[in-house]
Amino acid sequence: MMKAIICDDDEIILKGLTSVVEWSRLGIEIVGTATDGRAGLALMREKRPDLLLSDIKMPFYDGLALAQEAQKLKEDVLIVMLSGYDDFSYAQKAVRLGVLDYLMKPIDLDELYRVLGDAVKRYKLAQKENRLQKESFLADLLHQQEEPTDWLGEFHVTDYCGVFIVQPDDTATAQLFAQEVFYTDIVERVRQKGIYVLSKNPFVLAEVAFTQTGVKARLDECICTFRQYLAEKWSGYSASTGTSDVADKLFHLNQCYQQAQEALQLKYIKGLNQDHFYAERQQYDQKQQNPTELFDIDFVTPIKCQDEAMLKSRLKKLSDLLTEQTGLDSYLYLNIVISNTYTNVIKELKSVGIPIGEIFDNPVEEYKKFANCVTVQMGLDALQENLLRIFQFVQTQKSSKYAATIHKALRYVTDCYQNPALSIEEVAQSAHMSVGHFSTIFKDETGHTFTDYLIRIRMEKAQDLILNSTYKMYEIASLVGYENANYFSAAFKKYTHLSPSEFKAEHQSPS
Repeated sequence: MMKAIICDDDEIILKGLTSVVEWSRLGIEIVGTATDGRAGLALMREKRPDLLLSDIKMPFYDGLALAQEAQKLKEDVLIVMLSGYDDFSYAQKAVRLGVLDYLMKPIDLDELYRVLGDAVKRYKLAQKENRLQKESFLADLLHQQEEPTDWLGEFHVTDYCGVFIVQPDDTATAQLFAQEVFYTDIVERVRQKGIYVLSKNPFVLAEVAFTQTGVKARLDECICTFRQYLAEKWSGYSASTGTSDVADKLFHLNQCYQQAQEALQLKYIKGLNQDHFYAERQQYDQKQQNPTELFDIDFVTPIKCQDEAMLKSRLKKLSDLLTEQTGLDSYLYLNIVISNTYTNVIKELKSVGIPIGEIFDNPVEEYKKFANCVTVQMGLDALQENLLRIFQFVQTQKSSKYAATIHKALRYVTDCYQNPALSIEEVAQSAHMSVGHFSTIFKDETGHTFTDYLIRIRMEKAQDLILNSTYKMYEIASLVGYENANYFSAAFKKYTHLSPSEFKAEHQSPS
């Protein structure tokens, strides 16, 4: 709202101007009136208005003298002169002083409204240009670590400051933030609160004030404004905020920016769509420990023993250790635990003849999902979901009438596949079953014939040796149960559609 004072020694005109004109509709607030130049000057010093309407002929100070003093106090003040004298010399002097306009009494209301409308437009344009200049200066200061020596404008080195960052939590919200209608709307709202907008992506805002309390109050109000706007107009979208401490020097704005970024890291622990403050980090810093217990949690045993209560208890222990002991590093620790757990579980499943591919359509993509878990809780939920899927699959396998027998046979194959003489007869005997019965049950339980399964085991091991060892091809053939290297090469090509040398060339990373 534009602030204005009116000075006129004619009280009837003064009263008429204040009561007849719809000032608030124009966007103007009358902050004082005076009946002489001296009182008008005192008001100028006290109120520092944006607009001065003054009669030319007044006691103590005439309007032109008052205009000169007003411009000394506030360089960008807009001035409109009122006069009952049709004297061109007054108008000339007014023009030389740079007054906005010169109106003759009796004042024509339509003309007054035109002049006031022009004054408001000029004021808003100047305010916008001034704000953009300030925001540009602060945006530069955001990345400086030294005390500024150039333009400060209305700022002071001793001003207090703080920074507030808004970060989308997902792709949909990021796309919303990129829309001009959203950005323009939220920027207008926060600027009305006196907040400076320094960057669009990331969305960075700052406040500068004479007092610490003033900065904190404005930043808190900005958070409320943002949350209210998101809830009212864009329900369902999610964004996290990070707020710095209040700094006691303007050139500490860079530190505030870093603090706000660090505050945002708390979302990995606290969760999404929350407001995070740098001051909160201390309580998490105090938790920073190296919990060796974390890496001793065994998830394989409850799956093998089919003890669901034990599995959930150990997941709960993992969650407690992450939140109570690892502090800000909890997300890093969780990634290490997930990697170790998957390695151990997959190894155990393979040892009993259960390829992970039978549980998950695409195990690699399933593992990649953890990279998209942006909070500790999301990672824990994903780990629990996948471990329970593995648990239930194993449970289903074990519920089969012949599952235990076939699993024993699969382990026998895994242990003895290197023996070229390994046969279905030998394995059936180890399972205490006739060959015919074993062959049928094996196919029912695994979905593969015995011969196909044995070839699969040998070929998977051969692929690993080709890519990760320095053995000669005839040595690899021997290691996976083939006495004849040529026969191995033919079998390998039938299985992979590539010769061993072609397979190595295609899959080996260039050095």
